[in-house]
Amino acid sequence: MVLAWPGDPALPENGLQLIAHRLTGAAHAVVDDLRYAAGRLPDTHPARALTDAVLHDTRRILHLPVEGTVHCARHRAHMVRALYGYLDRLDPTERP
Repeated sequence: MVLAWPGDPALPENGLQLIAHRLTGAAHAVVDDLRYAAGRLPDTHPARALTDAVLHDTRRILHLPVEGTVHCARHRAHMVRALYGYLDRLDPTERP
């Protein structure tokens, strides 16, 4: 829903911050799934290096403070969508 906002949804700052926090929690859950899936891959598997890089970048972003802005909420929503995309690209036999 956040990605479908046509512009500023005119939500109060604390509402936007709550949405961003929930998206951050969702991102952490997908990161855990990706970390588990990557840990099951052989070190030489091509998806392992990509997943490790994605996890590194995601951890860096998740350490940034959550703000009550549309930009922050959208950024977190894009991140969650991208993380699910990486998880979906792993071979189904290699997923948790």
